[in-house]
Amino acid sequence: KDLNGRYTRISQAVAQQYGVPPTQVLGKTDFDFFAVEYAQEIQAEERRMLETGQPTFDKIEREIWRDGRPDSWAIKSRLLLKGDDGRVIGSFGTARDITDIKMAQEADKRHVHQLTMVAEVGRAVTSSLDIGNLLRVMTELVQEAFKYYGVNVWLLTEPGEAVQLKAGTSPQGEDLGRSGVELPVQQPSSITHVCRSGEYELNNNLSGDEALPLADYFPDARSWLVLPLKVAEKPIGVLEIRSECADAFQEDDIMLLRSLADQVTIAIRNASLYQAEQSRRHFA
Repeated sequence: KDLNGRYTRISQAVAQQYGVPPTQVLGKTDFDFFAVEYAQEIQAEERRMLETGQPTFDKIEREIWRDGRPDSWAIKSRLLLKGDDGRVIGSFGTARDITDIKMAQEADKRHVHQLTMVAEVGRAVTSSLDIGNLLRVMTELVQEAFKYYGVNVWLLTEPGEAVQLKAGTSPQGEDLGRSGVELPVQQPSSITHVCRSGEYELNNNLSGDEALPLADYFPDARSWLVLPLKVAEKPIGVLEIRSECADAFQEDDIMLLRSLADQVTIAIRNASLYQAEQSRRHFA
């Protein structure tokens, strides 16, 4: 770059990252390619280097693009460019893309956070012996901790002819557990099918045309996961989770949420046994 921050030469690889031929980069500045806030950071860094004479080596930077593409990460070095007479005539730099490394690091952090939250939710639900309370607490904690659009629990009624919504909160804060919504077990639906089969169902790309239960409460759902709640391989209901993001549920997410569903099932069973014993003693 020259002293005004305009590109005077650029590699083919960097130009390709910018999305234009090298000749179309010449004479332009970082403000033509990056978002204003990031371009200003680069400008300030280069001015500091010109004023102090101190180069920058191996600085990790988050690249925010003007065209709205996803952010990228790079390790960058910037040095002074001098003419034959020793005077500074501009700057030059190198950059190595590390986006994949940063994404992997972020995924690890997210996974650790999810494991921590699953443990916290597990402790919360297993400490309650009131089914209604533990389901309400569980749905609220999962929705808040994982930032899901909706988390609902459906349980089979006695003698198993229908599945009833027992707990859940709409994005508007409505208590869906009080809605009394039921689906006949034989009615075609992912919820009833998971209740019958005991196998989870996933749709990571909802089009908006699917006839989903409670669709009016969750109009912006783009991903939908339905997990079975099973006691001794016998389904007793489902844990239903919705997200506003497409492709929200990946393999690691499903494994964690299946573990959570298992904890919820144990908590429901323990609460049911406790309540049955309390009733027996009451009538004894």
